[in-house]
Amino acid sequence: MDLFVGNLPQDVTPVELDVLFLSFRPLRLKLEQRGFAVATVIPDRLALRARQQLHGRPLRGRTIEVREFFARNPANERRGHKHRARTWPGPERRCRERRGA
Repeated sequence: MDLFVGNLPQDVTPVELDVLFLSFRPLRLKLEQRGFAVATVIPDRLALRARQQLHGRPLRGRTIEVREFFARNPANERRGHKHRARTWPGPERRCRERRGA
């Protein structure tokens, strides 16, 4: 199960995260620059225990947030993946031009 670890300090190191998740044996731990990380923990019961024990725990003065990670699907986003690169499917219209009847 993938776990989202949020509200991390900007200057947190991978070593600090390894120490935090040491007893849960993460398969993979990916640290992002925007203050969050994604940890893959197998089996699921170990991931649930990690979520219960680490959620709300302080790390350098900040309370970390641990929950199940759900990857975003670009098809469900308001703007899909590379929305500016896509071509307009219909005929081009000027700003105030009316549609044909």
